[in-house]
Amino acid sequence: MPWQFDNSGGRRSVNEQPVPPYSNTIRSPTIPVPGNPLRQVAQQHPVLHYFDSRNEFHVPRHESYVPPNDSYVLRNGSYVFMPPPHTIADEPTTVPDPPTTNPITPPPSNPPAPRTDEPTAPPSVTQHSPVNRALPTLPLLPAVSPLPTQPPAQQPSPPQQVSPPQVPSPVAAPPSPPAAAPPPPSIVAPLPSPPPVVVPASARLPVSPASAPDSPSADEEEITDDDVWKNGDFEVTSSDNVRFLVPSFHLYSASAVFRDMYGLNPDAERKVTLIDPDFENAKTFRLFLQLATSGHFADTPAYNTCSGANELLALLDFTKKWEAEPTRNSLWYILSNDRNTANCGMWTFKVAAHWEQAALCVSLIRARPLTTWAASGNALTNGTDKASVYDAYHWPHALVKDMPQKYMWALGRAYGGSINKTGGLEAHLANEFEKFLKAAG
Repeated sequence: MPWQFDNSGGRRSVNEQPVPPYSNTIRSPTIPVPGNPLRQVAQQHPVLHYFDSRNEFHVPRHESYVPPNDSYVLRNGSYVFMPPPHTIADEPTTVPDPPTTNPITPPPSNPPAPRTDEPTAPPSVTQHSPVNRALPTLPLLPAVSPLPTQPPAQQPSPPQQVSPPQVPSPVAAPPSPPAAAPPPPSIVAPLPSPPPVVVPASARLPVSPASAPDSPSADEEEITDDDVWKNGDFEVTSSDNVRFLVPSFHLYSASAVFRDMYGLNPDAERKVTLIDPDFENAKTFRLFLQLATSGHFADTPAYNTCSGANELLALLDFTKKWEAEPTRNSLWYILSNDRNTANCGMWTFKVAAHWEQAALCVSLIRARPLTTWAASGNALTNGTDKASVYDAYHWPHALVKDMPQKYMWALGRAYGGSINKTGGLEAHLANEFEKFLKAAG
């Protein structure tokens, strides 16, 4: 049964009316209150306990109870604990009787022997008085076995006034105090550590003495300067470690990427390292600088070879990445008007087909419709000697593997439909190719 103190100093249960201060009687000694020594005494010794007007604890005299020290004085049949500063002279000579509204059954005359195998909770000191004064620690009384209870009789009996049955004290040990609540997670839980970063063995670079901080790196030692481009304020290093010193205005006028990165910030470091080995090597960058600065090639590529076609494809890929539209337009102009392009036949056709230059493909066919393959050392992989370059049956392997399928299909249909017509390839091949190419979409 829960208890509380009222403003007058008396103690009452939650469901009862207030009682005078002289009637502070514990009526339910079986309710455990952890940490309260007075309630522990009341729990283990079911006799009348109460506080007097001076907040002194009274224990009725009982043969199984022996006061622990001189602070307990026998007066009027009860042991009285007098905490300082009270003395015997200050105490009242009589103890008020408890109220008769809630009688309590007196203790048995011959209580059973106390249990010695029952553990007792350690005493503690808490503040429970109405004046908020801490009481000293009280020793626990020996546990008393509960009184046996008889089941109610089955036959009817005349009504009589019966005292409420005394609830026996529990035999089990007093409950241990509740475990302390764990501190909040923000205090106990450590901050999560980031997962370890595992670098695969294939991505680990070997450390050599040449790459130590005190010595130049191996890449720095291998960089060579270009023979032509040696004076300029913009440093460009190719993927094969060739350094070009180029005037910045050439790069700004030819490439939108160079212009956007460095043209708006004059104080930025003018230095770029190219990384793609396929189209950012020294040979491709030299062709780019020739077209960007003069509009033509200083050294004409070998158009009639596969390597020459691959150089042009790499140059076009470079102009696409760096958004060099003026340089790409210069290349198409050269391929469309140079007489040498007609001699290359299908290699220039391959370059134009990769970049969807249908008009250039048609002009190449119309310029030299009767071009044949020259004699070569390996007839199995190269073009067939004296066969038409427009017949896919006689193409070399290097031309077939990279040719866009749409252009290959249109040229094959045009060649097969034109060779037997009046006038032959010279009259019909270019027009038939253009017709089938449009049909392919």
